[in-house]
Amino acid sequence: MKNFPPTDGSDDSQNEEIIYEEVVGGPFPPKGGRIPPMGRFAPPPFGGYVIEEEIIEEIEEDPTESGDSENAKQQETSVSEPKVSAEKANAPKERPAPPRAAPKPKPYKAFNAAVKPAPKNDYDKIHREKKTSKFILPLVALLIVAGLGGGIYYSFKDSVYFASIFAPEDGKAAQKPVKNGALTLHFLSGDIDKVAGAFYSKLSNPITLENLRDIIVTGSINFSDGEPPKNFYCIKRYDSGAFIKVGSGKDEKTYHVAKDNTVYLLEEGRMGGKKTQLESDKAALLRALTEWDDILFQSAFALDQYDKRGKPKLDYLGERDFDGKKMETIVASYGGPDKTTFYFDKDSGMLKGIAFPLGSEEMRISMGDYGDADGVYRFPTSRKIYLGNKKIAELNTSFVSVNRGLFFPM
Repeated sequence: MKNFPPTDGSDDSQNEEIIYEEVVGGPFPPKGGRIPPMGRFAPPPFGGYVIEEEIIEEIEEDPTESGDSENAKQQETSVSEPKVSAEKANAPKERPAPPRAAPKPKPYKAFNAAVKPAPKNDYDKIHREKKTSKFILPLVALLIVAGLGGGIYYSFKDSVYFASIFAPEDGKAAQKPVKNGALTLHFLSGDIDKVAGAFYSKLSNPITLENLRDIIVTGSINFSDGEPPKNFYCIKRYDSGAFIKVGSGKDEKTYHVAKDNTVYLLEEGRMGGKKTQLESDKAALLRALTEWDDILFQSAFALDQYDKRGKPKLDYLGERDFDGKKMETIVASYGGPDKTTFYFDKDSGMLKGIAFPLGSEEMRISMGDYGDADGVYRFPTSRKIYLGNKKIAELNTSFVSVNRGLFFPM
């Protein structure tokens, strides 16, 4: 250890630097030295090398100097602190202000006043609107479904296949219960009432007849001039006449037989499109295909749905010959040559023939056997059409139904 003199020139031995000499190994072997017999693992030489390490010790304070420092501190405090009078010194010390209390929560009533609920009227209105909204969506959905169903119905109601789905699968009419009741006719003549009453009592029941509005008929037409058979489709309404389709595909033609027996070709296949009035010969044939009891029916049940010709005059002509048989005969006339004659079988009471004039000749319709329609109505299964004594066409029906609620395509 080496002692160095003080750096500030004083002989105070408190500040002392102590130097330690530590023997450590230097590079071995020394440069140019002889390698010892143990090689690099030999211990270093005894002398070694010296590395100086400096340690600085803390200076210990002199107790005499510590007293002086305390006095100095007291002087500093006495100078910094202002002098306080005796009164103020003896006065009682003021207590510090208590901490500010946290705001209390508002009472329940005050809270309700701040946040007022909706008035009862508004609540009832909101509740009523919510309750109403529960029914709006189902109602809208129901209206949409009904609209789609109605649109589909009116789009396909005039199709033969659409109408045929209501027919029984076995081809036979479903037997529905026939309601019995008194059949009241509105003819002024007792003879007409007797003949027509026998016919209508066999045709259907009073309830069906009083509510009868439309008839749909499908079948095929065979012409005597050698033309191939053609499909026949007809909607007959007592208030509008008859809507007819003859043929199929490109050969299909559509006609309208008005209540006054005027016949039109519907060039667009609908009532609202372009139409052309037909000549008397073609018009008479189409009238014969659809002629039925329209004139008698309106008078019998007082429908008051007469055409521009007005109400016909009905007369009973007694027995007349038709197809080689004696028939009960009723004629309906509008004045002049415009008249229609109805022939009823004496035994069955059914309508067996209709005739009307065509120029100098007469168009005659001979009814075949009757079949059931829906189990509540009877209709001829066939009809033969004659011009004078010449047969010109024959209609065979394959499907008949009543009161389907059908209308003419517009």
